[in-house]
Amino acid sequence: MLRGLASFDLLDAYRSIHGYENGSTEEAWSWQVRGYKRRYDHIFASKALRPLSAQYLQNIRTLQLSDHTPIEVVFEM
Repeated sequence: MLRGLASFDLLDAYRSIHGYENGSTEEAWSWQVRGYKRRYDHIFASKALRPLSAQYLQNIRTLQLSDHTPIEVVFEM
């Protein structure tokens, strides 16, 4: 989505836990466009925050309460 943020110590928290291979699971998307699932919602954080878990809260999307899918990230500081 945004390139070059790692040089500012900002990493995609979801990808730092799940990587790119496991990041393609059914839960890892925030919007569907023409049948393709995309990740439009991200959390960028410093390595110092040490993300422990990250998940998309799909129940918010399925309830159609927003056009975004919230992400819950638990950090260890």
